[in-house]
Amino acid sequence: MRKLMLLAALAAAVALVPALAQEKTAEKKAEPKGERISGTIERVDATAKTIDVKAGERTVNLKLEEKTTIHRGKDRIKIADLKIGDRVEVEAHGQVARHIKVETTEKKIEQPAKATNPGGK
Repeated sequence: MRKLMLLAALAAAVALVPALAQEKTAEKKAEPKGERISGTIERVDATAKTIDVKAGERTVNLKLEEKTTIHRGKDRIKIADLKIGDRVEVEAHGQVARHIKVETTEKKIEQPAKATNPGGK
């Protein structure tokens, strides 16, 4: 009897594995396809964690989540560091921003070439 119950439990577990795997696959497929949005920030609401990006003729309202990453150059920054007028490239899934890349506007200042004194003085 004990062997029969063990066998029945094992059969039930084996039957559940494909159903659980299929459910995980369905969850992955349900996520909206990503979109790249390039534009200028028109509004930042750090409390509500939303931004408005003007992209051509349209303005897109995007929500930021805990997983959203924001970079200015190689530095990771926070939503509070975003400013109106910043040029951004956003990877969004539906109305959710997954990654925001802020265009750096720093201009490199070229240093004048050092004069060499061929006469030694």
